[in-house]
Order: sequence, then structure tokens, then C-alpha cells
Amino acid sequence: MSDMIQTLRKGGVGVRDLANLTMGIEKAVVLSIQNRPQREGGVTEHEMKRRAKWCVDTALMLMRDYQWSSERVCDTLPEALVTYLDTGDFIPSPHRSWVQRGVEA
Repeated sequence: MSDMIQTLRKGGVGVRDLANLTMGIEKAVVLSIQNRPQREGGVTEHEMKRRAKWCVDTALMLMRDYQWSSERVCDTLPEALVTYLDTGDFIPSPHRSWVQRGVEA
């Protein structure tokens, strides 16, 4: 976990965004383990770290290249990670607008 935080801080992530991303990445990894286990018998520590690293790299890319907020990144990560695990690829939405899941407009 500390490696993840250090990577996010080096990526220029502020304290508030760091807290959001840390919780969002943890949630994405936990949900991916529930929905896409590596194999019967559970997910190895190496696989959990691999999934968390992918989330960190993807979060930094989305915030840097697409100017997404940490909230939007956290809302997207669970589905993005499962998509990546299923297909080996994730293509971010080009849409500028976004409606947070679970929030009525």
C-alpha cells in the first residue's frame, strides 16, 4: 500500500485526491477479486499488487491526460479493472460529462 501512495504522490496527486484514490483503488481491487478471481483457491498477493499497480497507473493517466477528477476516476476504476482483466485493454470514455453512479441528477 505504501508503494501505491508514494507513486500517487510522485504523480502530483494532492492530499484530498490521494485519500479518494486510495479508497477507490482498494474498492476496485476488492470488487475485481470478487468478480474475477485469478483461479479457484483465491488470488495471490502478487496478483493483488498487479491489479493495484494497474489501477494506480490508470488513475494517474486519467487525471493527467483526460483531466478527470479523482471522484470520476474512482467511479470508473472498478469497471475499468474488470474490463482490463477480461480483455487486456481499457479505453476511457471520451465524453467530457459524467454522472456519478448512485447519485440522482
